[in-house]
Amino acid sequence: MPFIEGGISSDQRLRRPIFALLEDFARSLSELELQDALYDLATALHVVCGNAGPIGTVNRAAAQGARDHIESNIERSLTLAELERVTGHDRWQLSRDFRAMFGTSPYRYLIARRLDNARRLILAGWRIAEAAGASGFADQSHFGRAFKKTYGLTPAAWKATTARARSFYTD
Repeated sequence: MPFIEGGISSDQRLRRPIFALLEDFARSLSELELQDALYDLATALHVVCGNAGPIGTVNRAAAQGARDHIESNIERSLTLAELERVTGHDRWQLSRDFRAMFGTSPYRYLIARRLDNARRLILAGWRIAEAAGASGFADQSHFGRAFKKTYGLTPAAWKATTARARSFYTD
């Protein structure tokens, strides 16, 4: 890597973005997930190379428009190009502004909304696989990994724990 002295880095700030790209070879990344991971890697490389500078102004209207579009389309596969068209704001600047305004990337925000929706459906009596599909997850294994990564439990364990808690408070 010509922009890192010696071409090799052991800087821990690069681990998360690199692992996001490499952690699951069996599953293809969605376009938005790939763009998110590449943005994180480019940002980390920028910082590691000593080029971190001020963020500048945030286009709040564009970030809010992107968030509204994500919330209205959680079951669909989205891209930064689509968010760029919807907001009229450059996709990479939009990604930066979204992160600055909401504290997370558009992809992670989308996954969080999908998980929220799936949990609501499961609580309403839907089967886990049906809730995952209706919430926009490509398959149940992707849903299970995202769920456990976020909540520390598998969807089935969470459902059982929630059922026990609900019966405790209704008895």
